[in-house]
Amino acid sequence: LYKDALNAANVPQRYLAAVPEAGKLPVGAESLLPRMYCSDMEKEWGKSFLANLFGDDVLKKPADCVALHPFAAHPLKAWPREHFAALCKQLDEKGIPWYVLGRGSVFFPGDKRDLTNKTSLRASVALLAASTALVSGDPGPMHMATAVGPPVVALFCPTTRAWGFFPVGPRVVVLAKVVTC
Repeated sequence: LYKDALNAANVPQRYLAAVPEAGKLPVGAESLLPRMYCSDMEKEWGKSFLANLFGDDVLKKPADCVALHPFAAHPLKAWPREHFAALCKQLDEKGIPWYVLGRGSVFFPGDKRDLTNKTSLRASVALLAASTALVSGDPGPMHMATAVGPPVVALFCPTTRAWGFFPVGPRVVVLAKVVTC
């Protein structure tokens, strides 16, 4: 019934619409973009960490790698492990450095690129800021990446845009499988 209205605004915009003075404020998707900032020390740490992880001979520049976040609080919201493994294989074949970030069951035991459970929140933000892109499902780090800067490829299903949690921003691509209820 309210599909168009729900698809037109994300959750922060919906909250703002409840404020009486909101009519005087811009409430378009671009006006309520999330923002997170890294200190200069955090930015340098992120670049240095990735350069040490991959070696200067692998990276064309310090931020020339893709972050992967394969985890989700709800199992049905996570892209299947075998799909992430296939993506990693394709990135390897193309010579594109990648690493896994987040909390959960280690994806690639013994692989130095699997940083699962090894970074703090601020370290994760610094690494995302130093990365070329993030490929993720629908967890918090997806929103962190949109707030700190790299392009984001967000993989969605079964979440829908109408729930209001799709990422927003000029450097976000959402790949969603449309399912009917």
